[in-house]
Amino acid sequence: MTEHLYFSLTKHLLSEAAAEFKAATQSPFLAAAAQGRLDKETLRLWLVNDRKYIQAYINGAENFIYEIQNPECGASYAPVKELDESELALLAWLTEGLANVRREEEFFVDVAARYGIDLEHRMDDPESDAAIAFDVLFEYVPPIRKKTEPWWLQGAILFWATEKCYLEAWSWAKTQLNEQSPEQDADGGALRMEFIPNWTSPEFAVFVDRLAQIIDGAVNKMSENIEYYKETDPELVTALREVSFLEKTVEKPQGIFLKVLEIEEQFWPGDDAIIRPKHGAWLALSTISRIQLLNILPDTLTRPELGLDVHGCQEGFPMKNSLNHPLPTAELGPR
Repeated sequence: MTEHLYFSLTKHLLSEAAAEFKAATQSPFLAAAAQGRLDKETLRLWLVNDRKYIQAYINGAENFIYEIQNPECGASYAPVKELDESELALLAWLTEGLANVRREEEFFVDVAARYGIDLEHRMDDPESDAAIAFDVLFEYVPPIRKKTEPWWLQGAILFWATEKCYLEAWSWAKTQLNEQSPEQDADGGALRMEFIPNWTSPEFAVFVDRLAQIIDGAVNKMSENIEYYKETDPELVTALREVSFLEKTVEKPQGIFLKVLEIEEQFWPGDDAIIRPKHGAWLALSTISRIQLLNILPDTLTRPELGLDVHGCQEGFPMKNSLNHPLPTAELGPR
């Protein structure tokens, strides 16, 4: 029997998109944050948009948890069964993630209050295309169950990708710290004394890595099974089945990963906002159309832009209808 080579999907995604990942996690904004050059208004605008991301994350996690806990809610052929090991692990991770992100929002509010930063959204605050794009992704990516396994993979990739980018971005920022006393910082020290240490903690790194292990373990098991049956029952493993494996467990997750990297890169304000922070000075974003986003979402979706139910399980299901949260059809402008 040929020895199976362990396949790590998360490492594969990172290696295949090294340039895009670097662009998403290294920016002038992050360097300025680490060097005490962001004033309170610039930081306020970014935190306001990050809170929008947090709300999208909460909505997505709650919907995902509901889907895991209610296997009977979905396709008519889906049998009611006990959760497998990977589903239980993912459920535990999402539950912990919800608690973490709610605690994170409280931390935002507490630190901002102590440093005199008002986090209330203002009418003249610039809209964030990236925050809206994340709202769309978190609303629609956690999918219903399908015959293909693991059914939850694309949703898990979304959560892992956003957490991985956040961790690596602020970890890179930490390498840009200078010797200036935080009390002399333009924001009074909020970033360097409070936020950056929190966003780069060892506990956060372990948490992010745990989801990568859940993803890699499930995908590797599928890969191992295909290799096993290729040797023991070649007729069972057709070329079509191998192609299907690559499409469902590599190519589609890669599409979501690349979209997250694109949005993450645009989440960081540009040089103008750092040098001369004011309304309208944020980086002009490339167009993220609603259709572009939907093109990389799971096949289980119908036509949400027409107001059709995407999960097929309306009663008791907290998913928002797209018509209740309208988005521009041509453009979605910073996080």
